[in-house]
Amino acid sequence: MLLFMSMIYSLLTIQREQQEYFNALKVYHEEEAERIREDLEVSFEDLGQDILLNVKSRAPIPVELSYVVINYGGLNVTVIKLTNNTLGPGLNTTLGPYPKLRADSQLSVKVITSRGNVFEAYQTLLERRTVGTSVGSPPTYPFTGFRQSSSGAVRCADVDDTGRFIAFADETTLHLLRRDGEAVFSYEIEDGYIARRVEVVDENNVVLLTIKGDEHAKIYWVREGETYWSSILPLPASGSFLSIEKGDRVTIYYLTCNGELYVFNEDGTSQAITLGFNGEVFASTDNDLTAIVYVSTSGSGHLMLLKEGSVLRAVDIAWLSGICAVDLDVEYGRVVVGSSLIGIYDLNLRELKTIELPSNSYVFWLKCEGNRIAASVIYIDAYYYVSYYYTRCMVYDYEGNLIWDTSPRYEGNSWYYSIYSFIPLYPVKVDVKGRVYAIWPSGKLGETNILPIYQPDGTLYTRVESEYGMVHVFDVNEHGSLLVLGTDEGLLYTGIGENSPGFEVTLSQEQITVARDGFPKELTVEVAPYEGYSSNIELEVLSLPQGINVALESSTGSPPFTSRIFIQANATANTGQSFILPIVAVGEDGTRDAAYLILNVGEVTIVKRSEGLLLHYTFNTEWRWLSTGEGFEASFEPSLRRYTISFDSDEPVSGWGGIYEGVYVPEDYPAPIRIRVKLSDTQALDPTKVGRLTKRIQVYSQSLGWRTVYEEDVAEDDTEPVLIDVEATPCFAKGETNFIFLQLFSSGSAPLRASVCFMYDPYNYSLTIYGEDVILVKGLKANLKVEVYNESWYLLANAVCPPDSDEAFVTLNGLGPSSFQGYIVVKDGDNVLCQTGLVWISGGDVYQVNL
Repeated sequence: MLLFMSMIYSLLTIQREQQEYFNALKVYHEEEAERIREDLEVSFEDLGQDILLNVKSRAPIPVELSYVVINYGGLNVTVIKLTNNTLGPGLNTTLGPYPKLRADSQLSVKVITSRGNVFEAYQTLLERRTVGTSVGSPPTYPFTGFRQSSSGAVRCADVDDTGRFIAFADETTLHLLRRDGEAVFSYEIEDGYIARRVEVVDENNVVLLTIKGDEHAKIYWVREGETYWSSILPLPASGSFLSIEKGDRVTIYYLTCNGELYVFNEDGTSQAITLGFNGEVFASTDNDLTAIVYVSTSGSGHLMLLKEGSVLRAVDIAWLSGICAVDLDVEYGRVVVGSSLIGIYDLNLRELKTIELPSNSYVFWLKCEGNRIAASVIYIDAYYYVSYYYTRCMVYDYEGNLIWDTSPRYEGNSWYYSIYSFIPLYPVKVDVKGRVYAIWPSGKLGETNILPIYQPDGTLYTRVESEYGMVHVFDVNEHGSLLVLGTDEGLLYTGIGENSPGFEVTLSQEQITVARDGFPKELTVEVAPYEGYSSNIELEVLSLPQGINVALESSTGSPPFTSRIFIQANATANTGQSFILPIVAVGEDGTRDAAYLILNVGEVTIVKRSEGLLLHYTFNTEWRWLSTGEGFEASFEPSLRRYTISFDSDEPVSGWGGIYEGVYVPEDYPAPIRIRVKLSDTQALDPTKVGRLTKRIQVYSQSLGWRTVYEEDVAEDDTEPVLIDVEATPCFAKGETNFIFLQLFSSGSAPLRASVCFMYDPYNYSLTIYGEDVILVKGLKANLKVEVYNESWYLLANAVCPPDSDEAFVTLNGLGPSSFQGYIVVKDGDNVLCQTGLVWISGGDVYQVNL
């Protein structure tokens, strides 16, 4: 009991500490509007043995100075508390002199105000440099362009998947450029709307998300500079996210913090999904998969994996908080979630590992690349007697080992952190081949705006320095190594490296179904090189679920390289579930690419996939008359149960007819299609008129148009019921709905006062559309046998699956336009693999065997 009470107390303590943290964060945001008005210019003079600080206020409000912090490198820090030091707007003051503790160190000085703002100065100011000047080795590749925008700062930018096109939006205009800076098109943003996110689909299509004040968001599909479609969406108070899958089809997600998910297709059709929560949301897309993490206001956390708007997997994560992030990495088969911990999951959302973070730390952004997890972490630090928020960049591997950490320290000429207020420090993937990360800057170094770029081991790769204003990283292209940056005046873009050789993995099928204890299923994986890649690669299948066995025909080769994969499920596999299997190719030089397979696990079964055609109509059903000539009148006489079509016109008549409900014919419909009509007819001709009436059976479909199945002149006298039974297979379009007409056509001028009666007895006059006595069984293996029995288990027919095929046709002699109850059995020799229950069987049925 004491142990239980101790655990409860610990949990309550943790919960209380978290609540205190979030309360502090809320107060911080409320005070931020006042804090950001403070602006100090800090510099210092090195007097040899002493340091003298010069502080000038550029703020419109009084600024109270609370502390001076002198950092001599590493952990050698001096903190000086200030009293009665308030600077009015535009005033100057001198602080010090302060003695230098170490003469051989490089210094930094912080001035901390009573509102918690921090302003820094450095001992050695770097000279102003042009963009892309290198620091250290390897050098930065020169920028390929600087484009001044029409209205100042760049709000968002994106590079397409090929690295050939760049889109960016400023305050008034969306621009699409080629990599050399040549404009493709410009698109004027509606007045009052502000660009929030832009995504390049291809060289002609761009998706743009905008917001209008606190009213709403609007999403645009821009095609060749014109609006292809647009949609107004709700704008939640706490923000929204846009994510785009670029697989076989483009799927756009607009995700709100109010628990609403809007899914758009390329043509603008959409659906809205209510996730059933209200809280924080985050999204990440890789290939054509999307991961969404959200935390409801009640504190419960959830992780979902989606494809084309459909949820593939979902799990609950208890430790998620209101500060969290997610990233999807298909090449390593991982989904990484960060909050108070970092959780690593496979693509089936099974937890593989959790990584502990320092206390009072929370992940608010992360990115995975090259078996590395780069996370931006926020934590509260009271080291300088003032509680304020630090951000730090921490890089782990998938085993949970800390590779490097930008904890507050100064080493050489590499600043590992910079924090003035709650400004995110974003690590951004820069180069897939070189495994380089860029750090979003949060301040100035002297008068130069600096973007430091680090390698995953923490060493400085280079700095990007700009005199055009703050530099922000918007996007990095994976293949072309193109880094796109925005400043207060326009767009910067450069190649961090040239296109490197590589390869792409594709699968012959995106989704397959295997049966537990069934036959193995086969698919093909192809590895295609680009840019002359020729090193050997090795194939691997990740995230195998329980009971699934995989064999590769060949696991190594040099691209172009093709191999077959055989997948089988044993008796321990979990049926009724879908799994995601990444198929990964790894080159000798570490280059990777992956595709993924959606694997469904079921039982060995045979099920009806589509029904045969057996539509039987008698004329006591409602007719729908279609008149194509003037002067027609249709009437029904209930007492005689008779339809009469009469006309009174001297004008030529093209015809009239009745339409039945359309009949859908599946693509793989196997049987010949027949139409059977039973009717009698008559016509009363005016002897003064010339012409006859012809009765026709016609089929109409969108792809084939009008096709005539049968035609014959209407008899002059009353006739006995006649049975018309004709094959109509060429007249039916497969994969479409076909409409069947009974029609009359005149062969000359319309005779006056003529009438035609199609029936007198509803039980004798009918129409039937049916398939002949053939059924199709799919999903077989060579030499497997299909047997068909009646309900008394009398064998009616059988067929054997031929070599090099996976289906068998079974002919049921004499079935005709009817159906019966019976059984279908699949055998391997004398061994019964599967069978149906008692089912209705008719010509044209298609069955699917899941082996």
